[in-house]
Amino acid sequence: MARIFRTASITTRPWKIRSLPSAETVLGGQDWFSGASALILLVANFARTAWKYRHPAGFRGVLIEAGHIAQNMLLAATANGLVATPTCALDDNVIEIMLDIDPVMQSPIYAVAVGTHSATATIADLVGWSAVEHQQ
Repeated sequence: MARIFRTASITTRPWKIRSLPSAETVLGGQDWFSGASALILLVANFARTAWKYRHPAGFRGVLIEAGHIAQNMLLAATANGLVATPTCALDDNVIEIMLDIDPVMQSPIYAVAVGTHSATATIADLVGWSAVEHQQ
């Protein structure tokens, strides 16, 4: 049974979200994410980060930090025998409605899909294999 939870880093208390669109819908039609066990959405809260980045280019810092967070999720997934794939191809409108966020002050930035290895080979497996095969 699919479930979705929302958590805020301040409260760290998750709560269940009633409406659950498919991963394909959330990720702008990317159907290859439909088998993921978990989909983690990173949402920037600009009001909360404005104190740290007081200049116009501070937005860049938010994006860089999202990348660092995603990188740590990828490393943790790999260390636990899972696979994880990041994407920034998001359907902002679907996510804003689903999470009930203010699109002016908050924005979906990045997503990480987490799951297990597929029993059948995918194009990602073939690309990874050929890259290793041709290294010399």
